[in-house]
Amino acid sequence: IGAQLRSVLSAYSRVQVVTLREDPVFLDLNGALELAKASGADLVITGRVLKYDLTRMPSAQVPLVVGFPKTVAEVEADVRVVERKKGAMALSARMSGRGEQKQGIRLLPTSSDDRMTYLGAREKEQLRDQAVQQFVSDLVAAMGSNFKWLK
Repeated sequence: IGAQLRSVLSAYSRVQVVTLREDPVFLDLNGALELAKASGADLVITGRVLKYDLTRMPSAQVPLVVGFPKTVAEVEADVRVVERKKGAMALSARMSGRGEQKQGIRLLPTSSDDRMTYLGAREKEQLRDQAVQQFVSDLVAAMGSNFKWLK
């Protein structure tokens, strides 16, 4: 998520993205303000991932004959954006993203549990990337309502 967010924010000419910490520490308001003051950053974005799942589930089925399964990637996180100059939280939200792929027809019944066998590693990673991209897009949109320079 961090890499995707850095990539999107770096596209804005007024933004210089500085990675201050890579360790998985969720900073409270005081910790984020201390980090911003020590580094000279105007904003600190911190958060914690609550959900990062890839699940395969059946969708509509003709009983005991055919199924139309799909795979869903979901990411959900608590995000805090702290503004150093105001000394306050500029944004606090639970954000989420979702990627979904319907994959063909499955004849029923099968002899084994094959919920994940229809997708290869690359396809699964693309679904995860799709979920993260939606998450980052929604986060940047939410930040855009608080920061004029982000529009």
